[in-house]
Amino acid sequence: MPNSVFVGRRSLFMACCMAVPYFLRTFGILVENSRLRFYLCLKTLDVLRCFRVGICKRLFGKNGLEVTRVGLGGEGVLRTYGRTPEASAVIEMASARGINYFDSARAYAGSEGYYGKFWSEHRSLRPNIFQTSKSASRDKEGASRDLIQTLTTMSLDRLDLWQMHDIRTWEDVKLIEGPGGALESFLEAKDTGIVRFIGVNFY
Repeated sequence: MPNSVFVGRRSLFMACCMAVPYFLRTFGILVENSRLRFYLCLKTLDVLRCFRVGICKRLFGKNGLEVTRVGLGGEGVLRTYGRTPEASAVIEMASARGINYFDSARAYAGSEGYYGKFWSEHRSLRPNIFQTSKSASRDKEGASRDLIQTLTTMSLDRLDLWQMHDIRTWEDVKLIEGPGGALESFLEAKDTGIVRFIGVNFY
């Protein structure tokens, strides 16, 4: 059995190596670099593996935590108000399909409220899902207020990832990093354990 599995994988790899450049050539894209061709083969195999085993996961940073490559964003029906049945159905379907990265933001209309309803009804699923949100406040006071509102609205006592939202200019960076800036709130939240990780979002 091990030999047959090995041969099967080798055959699949060789097929990918031949098929990928041919497929790209149909769109006028030539892949002459051997390293790039090898990289594309590996990525194609990775995609095929995902189809075989379901939704793939990847490491989140260097902490050993794994999150699904496909996440549930806070846009679409989740960025609305008054559409609780549809939003709840989307969140519950994502969870049922194995997606464990849930994204949201204070700026995403009723998104946090929709997640809050989900969490109030599915507490047992919380350890399996990586819940994120964001704050677009540039000062410490505003960011701290956003975090309290986020946790209250989501019916949570902790976020897995809290991000500084929509940073586009150096002026944004100066405000966030300066005295009394939002970065102080983010660092304090991480130090106290209210959020596991902090990050930056550019859109």
